[in-house]
Amino acid sequence: LDNDTLVDRAFLRELVKVAITDPQIWGVAPKVYYAEYPDILDSAGGKFYKILFHARCLGSLKQDREQYNAMIDVDWIPGCAGFFKPEAFQTVGYLDQRFTPYAPEDVDFSLRVKQAGFRLVLAPSARVYHRRPPGKGFDLSKIKYSVRGRVLLLLKHAGLFEMLTGFVWLIFYATLYAPIRSRALRYFSARYYANVFLGLRDGLKEKNFGDIPLAPKYLLRGEG
Repeated sequence: LDNDTLVDRAFLRELVKVAITDPQIWGVAPKVYYAEYPDILDSAGGKFYKILFHARCLGSLKQDREQYNAMIDVDWIPGCAGFFKPEAFQTVGYLDQRFTPYAPEDVDFSLRVKQAGFRLVLAPSARVYHRRPPGKGFDLSKIKYSVRGRVLLLLKHAGLFEMLTGFVWLIFYATLYAPIRSRALRYFSARYYANVFLGLRDGLKEKNFGDIPLAPKYLLRGEG
């Protein structure tokens, strides 16, 4: 859980109820709402478009009209709130700290769990409330880290074709799509584009893609 979330009293019980329905389920996403607008979704799990190497939150900014009231498989679990079995950390390791300080370590971790052959699903009856304004854009100080993280995700997971299509999309997204979507003049500033360039540069400089430490086995025994 992020520290800017509020949870429904039954949210953990509902996550566990879904998790134990199938041993192949290693991760469960709750439905996340905006705390100030509790009928507006922040996410209902995530969708990942491999050809673009682009991740988006399902249901984001949509009113909850029960369109996500089924237990469905998802591609990734947004990091503000999620449930993973200990076996996931024992098998694929912890969150990759190279994505610190900002995103998309949750996408990377979810992809690793899926690549290990296990399922991620949505628990529609588990509810979390995210205390942030709907549709809030990135702070300019975070643009560099957001772009850098997307580059690292490509370098870590993409094949040759996805590397090409993913970089084309990333450059289009960062230079045109995100500024237009934000509808804020600060995104068309020299500072914004300087941060985009720095993010691309820093991501391409990353060379250390070694193994990530696995969780200690005592976690699987319920100790500690």
